[in-house]
Amino acid sequence: MAEIIHDIDQQTPPRRQALSKVSHVRQELGSLYRRARRGEIPAKDLSRYVYCLKTLGDLIIQENLEARLEALEKTIEENGQWAGNQHLRVLRNSKRN
Repeated sequence: MAEIIHDIDQQTPPRRQALSKVSHVRQELGSLYRRARRGEIPAKDLSRYVYCLKTLGDLIIQENLEARLEALEKTIEENGQWAGNQHLRVLRNSKRN
């Protein structure tokens, strides 16, 4: 198993862009797909990368949802009640971050 990982590492240049947003993950997936189509990386390695990037993308989405939920809970806690439109503003503002 260590040999397979070593082979993958030799074929893939070091990352230059952080994968901290879903858009970054999407760009990386597109890049890997194009490299596989050109024959630069084997399909079996591509599937491993895609699995990792899919997992990372899911975690980023979950983290964003968690932050938005915490912002809503904080607003509710501070106001002592549900404040309808105010919560929509919190959601809109959290999307911009």
